Amino acid sequence: MKVRKVTLKDVEVREVNGEFEKVFVNEKTYPVFLTNYALKKGKEMGLIESSLFTSLLKMQGVEALVGGQTNDLDPSIFEQLDETKMQQVIYLAFIGANKNITMSFDEFLQKYHDPIEDTLELYMNLIVDLMSTDPNQFAKALQQSTNKSNKNGKKLNHRR
Repeated sequence: MKVRKVTLKDVEVREVNGEFEKVFVNEKTYPVFLTNYALKKGKEMGLIESSLFTSLLKMQGVEALVGGQTNDLDPSIFEQLDETKMQQVIYLAFIGANKNITMSFDEFLQKYHDPIEDTLELYMNLIVDLMSTDPNQFAKALQQSTNKSNKNGKKLNHRR
């Protein structure tokens, strides 16, 4: 599992020459990675509802967006992007890697100021890293999430 990082900082507004500007202070970088415990806590806290495997499948075309390859980008991909959900997963990775820090999601957001592009990239990397830790688990979840008509190895016959 690769350990990613996130920088949290406070924001202050200062007046300089009659203009207001944002200034970041108290920057601190933390490790982030998803753990089973963090995912469990996320479900208990209501921060995640579905499997992260499902989220990855829904975001198939986002790699092109992050890589700057927007030639064949399906516009419907933007309907899949929810910055708050991505921030929730990053928060879970934060609490997963920093067990001794007690910071609520709201407190985390007060210090998390990354632009959407960085949020999207970190979110995708965290999910891909989680999947790559156990390829068999990923393959099993992929099969389960894409094959809804197959239950316990038997094909279901639907009647109309």
